Amino acid sequence: MKLLKYTPIFWMLTINLLIGAGLSSCDDDDNKSAQVIWVIDLNSKLENPGVDGRDETGTLQMTLYNDNSLVYSFQVNNLKSGDVLTMAHIHAGDPLTNGPVVLDFNPVFSGNSASGTLMPRESFIDSLLNSQVELYFNIHSQQVPGGLLRGQVNSDILLASDITLDGASEVPPVSTSATGMASVRLASNKQLYSKVMVSGLESGDSWTAAHIHTGASGQNGAVLVPLCDNESDFGVKKITTLSNETINTLLKDSTYINAHSVLHSSGTIRGQVKNESKFHYHY
Repeated sequence: MKLLKYTPIFWMLTINLLIGAGLSSCDDDDNKSAQVIWVIDLNSKLENPGVDGRDETGTLQMTLYNDNSLVYSFQVNNLKSGDVLTMAHIHAGDPLTNGPVVLDFNPVFSGNSASGTLMPRESFIDSLLNSQVELYFNIHSQQVPGGLLRGQVNSDILLASDITLDGASEVPPVSTSATGMASVRLASNKQLYSKVMVSGLESGDSWTAAHIHTGASGQNGAVLVPLCDNESDFGVKKITTLSNETINTLLKDSTYINAHSVLHSSGTIRGQVKNESKFHYHY
């Protein structure tokens, strides 16, 4: 069963309707009115790459008021024993990009949560309200200083997976020194972000293509989504717009990624897309 997640766009429409109907919420002291509310799911698997061995989740809620104040609260669930939260920021970047900090929350943590009010610069507010601008929020910790859990601000992530590729997983197995890592993030706007990184291919061979295929472990299946069309595509982030049918297959069926080479045209290295990394939301 799919779980409904209310996206930022949902909340933006809801608040706009309330304001249009004269029902906007006001602060009794200063007559502030809420303009936009974001509710953003956070997950360790949404970091780039996902954080191995960690299963923290959380939620960020932000409310933008008509005086450009930004009121926030966030909670982290299942924080690993012995770890301590340290920082929280909004960064510029799409689901497969680790970008610069554009807003530092400077939170004062109370256990595994924090709340406060910020007064961001107007240029940041403009970016925040532009659904085409790619921003993400993440929380850092002592044990994972690069980022423990993350969520995109203006889109939901339906699937996030980082897949180890090797020759032993091919059907039949391939004896090769080559290895790889494929990262995929499927967003609610139907865009698939992907990057396939490979190394160690034997001298005299060269990479030719990489795809997502349908098929469970031990089975070969048809190409579902092309990821790399030639050697120069490896190591490069790709963005592909998918059909509803393809999205349904990615979310519901077993799939795998493999990379092909000249000497192993049917597949050199392979790995299953991890079922436990699927986020079942409506899109």
